[in-house]
Amino acid sequence: MQNNIQASGSKHRANIPASDSTLSLLRSLDVLLQSATSQSKHAARFLRLAMASIMDILKIKPFVEVTVGQLLWGYDDPLLKLAKDVVPKEQTLPYEEFGLMYGVRF
Repeated sequence: MQNNIQASGSKHRANIPASDSTLSLLRSLDVLLQSATSQSKHAARFLRLAMASIMDILKIKPFVEVTVGQLLWGYDDPLLKLAKDVVPKEQTLPYEEFGLMYGVRF
């Protein structure tokens, strides 16, 4: 049985070795949603209403629960998936997933 400890918005699975903190769950602001919301504040009212309806239908929330590794290196975000479906085929998005360090090579 998995033992979850809730502390200040994050979940730590007790059965994960302390050395592998990339598997710890955390609740983070949905950066793509906040960016889209910020960009749309000057858009036409109809566009803002359409965007709000789509987000409601897709049940997109202002926070996501992901592992530390996913937040850093990439996870499937429903807003990014929607963008891939809407953007014309000849315009490719620079990302397959969203992550703060996605695509960074050391």
